[in-house]
Amino acid sequence: MKDKLKTVIIGDIHGCLEEFQELLELVDYKSPDVEIILAGDLIDRGPESAAVVALCRKLNLRCAQGNHDLKFIKWWKNAGSTNDVYDKHPHYNQLSDEDVNYIARMSPYIKIDDNTIAVHAGLKPGIPLEKQTKDDLCYIRYIDQQKKFVSLKKINNIGSIEQAGAHFWTEWGPFGYNIIYGHQVWEEPRIDKFDDGTACYGIDTGCCFGGVLIASCRSGFFGLPWIAIAVSSSACFTLGAGGAGASLGFSVASTFWFGGWSEGSGSALVILTWIAPPGPAPPHRL
Repeated sequence: MKDKLKTVIIGDIHGCLEEFQELLELVDYKSPDVEIILAGDLIDRGPESAAVVALCRKLNLRCAQGNHDLKFIKWWKNAGSTNDVYDKHPHYNQLSDEDVNYIARMSPYIKIDDNTIAVHAGLKPGIPLEKQTKDDLCYIRYIDQQKKFVSLKKINNIGSIEQAGAHFWTEWGPFGYNIIYGHQVWEEPRIDKFDDGTACYGIDTGCCFGGVLIASCRSGFFGLPWIAIAVSSSACFTLGAGGAGASLGFSVASTFWFGGWSEGSGSALVILTWIAPPGPAPPHRL
């Protein structure tokens, strides 16, 4: 990582082009000091999947491949064959050859530095990063006591997470890295801290379902070591530390302070939640 580089990790976009564009502007994406990294799932659910992929490709953004991105590639490779068992979405035909190549070349994880990675879904415990399977990196949510993958279908059929003997993957940490991931929708960013000083940060807050699109921004934004910026279909929020957000004209609900993952000695990791703006809730998008 070059000196003074501001690193921005953006959660699941899912075809929400307008929110994505607004978020890019807010983090000053054209600056040579800013690097944008995507946590995967660019497509499906939202209204403008093809346009999102085209923009990411044009900007040459690094993206950890998500399960929806991987599902598209599996469909594309098998389209018209006896193995064509994947659901086809209308926007699949809107993707250019360049878009397909961009999605196919996505890495299953991205190393931000020696201690930090971005991945779409998560990691299996006890397995070196380089030996994790692509399906686990793209799909994992729950695993059982034997560290075996537990699907949402199985959980739903049995009745509950507890009855299925399942645990969310971060409960098995630490994993040797700070991990920023998407995939699982949270009402606000989820943070799991471990005794070795590392942590897992869930940043999918369901923009395509009427939530917000999160950018976790590292080093130097508004003079803070870490700041989260959220954009929804009805409003934009910048989430700053203490009074900093208020002084910039943004609403701040609460602040979480964590040490150990920062740019300087004694500084803190800052992630904030938000308060909803007045007026109706953003529409539920499918």
